[in-house]
Amino acid sequence: MDPAEAAAAGVEVHDPDEVRTRWAQDIARVGAEFEVSPALQDRWSAWLAEDSFWPAFSVLTHGEVYPAHTLVVDEEITAVLDWTTASVGDPAKDFAIHHSAVSPEVFAATLDEYVRRGGRIWPRIGDHGAEIMAAGPVAYGLFALQSGVPEHRQAAQAQLNPEAAAECST
Repeated sequence: MDPAEAAAAGVEVHDPDEVRTRWAQDIARVGAEFEVSPALQDRWSAWLAEDSFWPAFSVLTHGEVYPAHTLVVDEEITAVLDWTTASVGDPAKDFAIHHSAVSPEVFAATLDEYVRRGGRIWPRIGDHGAEIMAAGPVAYGLFALQSGVPEHRQAAQAQLNPEAAAECST
């Protein structure tokens, strides 16, 4: 779907620079509230700094494509459910979970079919998806902050820096 059509339908639209800036802001916010392991912080900083990871275009994404949101008939996806997280933004958003869950050959076949049906990709879409998955603790940290629930904060801390979480629980 053309991003302009999605915008006209009321879908939130973010250009590539906005997506990257939002990640940087979210990482900074979580880093200000939690103790983040140096290894994760270094990984996220390298990801944000390296242009080749990032797409130069935005597309309509579902936001949470995984088995619970897909209807499959005879080994073919026939529908994708729950579009409440849809937006125009990072194309890798819908491929990140898939990239981490299947073999490289299956992932390549998925991308080939996506392109065959009109999708656009860039050389590092798989690597970028892996970095999105590695940044998953950022989303949970934001959720923990929003919820204010101590158990969520502790669980987020455990993902962001297991050593710090162990110190907090002793």
